[in-house]
Amino acid sequence: MNNFAVEINGLEKTYKTESESLTILKNLDLRIEEGSKVVIIGESGSGKSTFLNIVGGLDKATSGSVKVGPYEITSLDEKRISEYRSAYLGLIFQFHYLLKDFTALENVFLPAYMAGMKKNVAVEKAKSLLADVGLLERASHLPSQLSGGERQRV
Repeated sequence: MNNFAVEINGLEKTYKTESESLTILKNLDLRIEEGSKVVIIGESGSGKSTFLNIVGGLDKATSGSVKVGPYEITSLDEKRISEYRSAYLGLIFQFHYLLKDFTALENVFLPAYMAGMKKNVAVEKAKSLLADVGLLERASHLPSQLSGGERQRV
């Protein structure tokens, strides 16, 4: 039996305005096995960002189901979606959203600290994460002192 990290069935997303209805995703089925690597490619406007926003819990599907790990995200309320994004999922945006007056280390540990983790634990976890992406030696740098790729990794 396969263990799927992601299992999507009949996913659809339609945007509606007063004058029109635009279906971006229609009847999408996808299964991604644990440990595999997947690349999402397509032309501009083909629905890549919409798809990733739905899987990331940032947007709601019009219909269908999306299961990521233990979470059936299409049925979660806002509190559980926040828990999913905070505890289970990592997102890297095309444009970074770092606090410009805080160091790389502070930008990484602040979300955990604000979520209730003890400061010393959050700092150590942040250092470990920065080491994982090859940025521990840049921990004391401000975003303006980092390259674009370094900012994304932070």
